[in-house]
Amino acid sequence: MKIHLPRSAQYAVKSLTGAGYQAYIVGGSVRDHLLGKTPSDYDVTTSALPEEVMALFAKDRLLTNGLKHGTVTLIKYGQPIEITTFRIDGEYEDGRHPDDVVFTGNLYEDVQRRDFTVNALCWNEQAGLIDYVGGEEDLENKIIRCVGEADVRFNEDALRILRALRFSSVLDFDIEADTARAVHDNRENLSKIAVERILTELKKLLCGARAESILLEYRDVLEVVMPELHALTADDYMLAARRVSLVSPVPELRLAALLSDLPVESANACVTRLKTSKVSRKFIESVIAYGKAPMPTDRAGMRRLAGRCGEELLLGLAEIRAAHITALCHMVVQQGDCVSLKQLAVKGDDLFRLGVTRRMIGDTLNGLLARVVEGELPNEKEALMDAVRADLNERAERAAAEKAASAGKKKRRRRGKGAQSAESAEISEAAAERADESVPETPGESDASVSIGAAQAGETENAARRDDEPERAEEQP
Repeated sequence: MKIHLPRSAQYAVKSLTGAGYQAYIVGGSVRDHLLGKTPSDYDVTTSALPEEVMALFAKDRLLTNGLKHGTVTLIKYGQPIEITTFRIDGEYEDGRHPDDVVFTGNLYEDVQRRDFTVNALCWNEQAGLIDYVGGEEDLENKIIRCVGEADVRFNEDALRILRALRFSSVLDFDIEADTARAVHDNRENLSKIAVERILTELKKLLCGARAESILLEYRDVLEVVMPELHALTADDYMLAARRVSLVSPVPELRLAALLSDLPVESANACVTRLKTSKVSRKFIESVIAYGKAPMPTDRAGMRRLAGRCGEELLLGLAEIRAAHITALCHMVVQQGDCVSLKQLAVKGDDLFRLGVTRRMIGDTLNGLLARVVEGELPNEKEALMDAVRADLNERAERAAAEKAASAGKKKRRRRGKGAQSAESAEISEAAAERADESVPETPGESDASVSIGAAQAGETENAARRDDEPERAEEQP
């Protein structure tokens, strides 16, 4: 295997090996060469101690901010090359960096501390490829696997959790089962990591070829660093993940696509906490804010919107809106959402066996379809049958209640008629009694009573007439 190194990396390796030290290109640069990609940077691992490295490159520009961990950065031909001494790491109390390191002259021991097998490959021109951990095979099989025990690696440096997701997304690799399990189990350790480092990994992850599947499979992990995502329903989160995959792989655009279903305040809180740049934050906030309003459907309206928000924001907004519509179509069509009676999980015979009359089967099926389309019911046979059973029970209870109410009314009417009849009988009986009392016992007694009454009345009338006569005489002149 031959790797063509840039001048800076060649200079570093040849200088070290020429001075009698072991020196190898290691990590992502070897991985990328094997994948046919152009590495963005180069790291060198060597048996030379840090002070020996500094002495060897004394005439060159050096950075020593990583000296505590055995790293000296050589700046050559405008490119930084990190040169690190073979080492064994001590404890990681802060969950990010080893408290101390022990330098070793053994390359194998150095490889055992590295994160993933595909990043633990070493190469130089004399030795060729050196693989102690099966990294080449994992590259061929497209697998991300921790070196050694995954739990140990993630507890040493929690950022490796996001790096595993990032490599899987960017390289389009699967994460090996035990490594994936450890990612989920150790996710809370991400709270120890500086948000700046999290944002760097997150941007790369979101722009990867496998971003959608990583977002869906590792939602619980991402919610540790972006807790606002917890507010999204399962459907909304699935829609957001698909939307991310459909927009251009630009970090700000993909982050906006992920957050655009959140309330503006929540999205703002998220990007502020992640310490995105002011420009990025403004873009993301504006995309989400404008995204809540209807898009113009005519040219004049689009010109007005462009005048308010600017060309770059307009294009980003349009891309996210188009991705949203496409994502919805994908979810409905590709996932086989039920949109017709043919796709409904129950048929007429199923309903008939439940007791639905043939006359009502059509209406019942259409009612079920409407509830499935609106998301009120899942298109699952048992769930739909349960809904029909509940509806039948409700109808039966309602019919029983109506029947009982009708019977009560009839009974009350019968009671009312009976009471009226009894009252009428009492009235008739009373009238008969009164009639009996008014009939005289003998004809003689009745005539005598009438005569005496008439005589008394006549005498009273004559007395009144005599009293009035003197008054009339006095009135005459």
